[in-house]
Amino acid sequence: MVDYDAETWALTGSVTRWLVSVLTDSGVQLPGDEARLRTIVHGTVARAIGLALPYRHGKLNRDLHACFAAPPDRELPLGATAEDLRKAIAARIEDMVRGESFYASYYRNGLLTQLLHDALVQAMQEFLARGPGVDAAQAARLNALGVDVDSPELVVRNEVGGGFSGNLVQAAVVHGDVRINAGDEEPDTPIFVRVEAEATLYRHCEDPPDVFMASGSGVINVLVEAKGARAVTLRSLRAVVLSRRPPQPTPVVTTVLGIMTPRHFEVNLDADVPRLVPVNRTGRSGLGRLIRRWGGSGFPYTVSPLDPEMFVVEPRTAKYQVEWCLELDWTYRGRDGTTLIDDSGTPFKVMAPYRP
Repeated sequence: MVDYDAETWALTGSVTRWLVSVLTDSGVQLPGDEARLRTIVHGTVARAIGLALPYRHGKLNRDLHACFAAPPDRELPLGATAEDLRKAIAARIEDMVRGESFYASYYRNGLLTQLLHDALVQAMQEFLARGPGVDAAQAARLNALGVDVDSPELVVRNEVGGGFSGNLVQAAVVHGDVRINAGDEEPDTPIFVRVEAEATLYRHCEDPPDVFMASGSGVINVLVEAKGARAVTLRSLRAVVLSRRPPQPTPVVTTVLGIMTPRHFEVNLDADVPRLVPVNRTGRSGLGRLIRRWGGSGFPYTVSPLDPEMFVVEPRTAKYQVEWCLELDWTYRGRDGTTLIDDSGTPFKVMAPYRP
């Protein structure tokens, strides 16, 4: 059994040692005990990314630990700024993010870098607010890093030792009535869905101007996460054809390289009722051998805040140019619903080769 708390302490230990080292390179000496800083870093990092740390039995935890455990190499210049600190964090982790399809989708556009940057700045702010002061030169350097030293405010944090808890209120003085958790909020849709269409080949139509994914060359990545603390059962995922017509001549073709496939499905959009078929693709490219598992869609699946699902749907058509979408059926606390999945408000588009 994985000891997530021990792994998180190992992660925050390596992050703290890295932070102290690069701050020293930039001319910043944090006053006080490094062990106290580590405790604060543990809290701010857990608040920023704690829900994702148990991903794949602690893989994110271990991967980040490996990133920050490598020896520092003067990564911050003297007089470093907040942007320098952000770039130093990015240099540590962005190769890891790009190398794992789940990370690349979940933490796209530098999100993990930004979350860790904000967590470390917050940790330094809390550390300084509760410790000895710094001189004017150190204050200037810390302010340049984005740490507000001029008017540090005591941050009251709500924490429970030994794990996670529900509602917790901590206050110095309370005047008047206090109301806590009037009841569970029921989200209209209990899941987040992130969608990304990827292909190695696109076909460009001229009349009317449009762009279609070439059949057999691309996939639809669907990341499904739970919004609340409770699990959501995903009952089924299906393709819905919105339009279908013979393919047009396509004089312009663009090529893009590189697709990764976590949990893979194929769908034949030529069928009257398209059905998703699970596929286990060996290897990392389209040259890998396909091993089909017929007789069922693989559903239901369950998603929770600590256990999202990535579905990769490969659409195929041999006869048409097709506009289509996906519908995801879910069950949450006895309530059923359906989430429409498309390409940011427009249908997905896929085209067979033109045959005059």
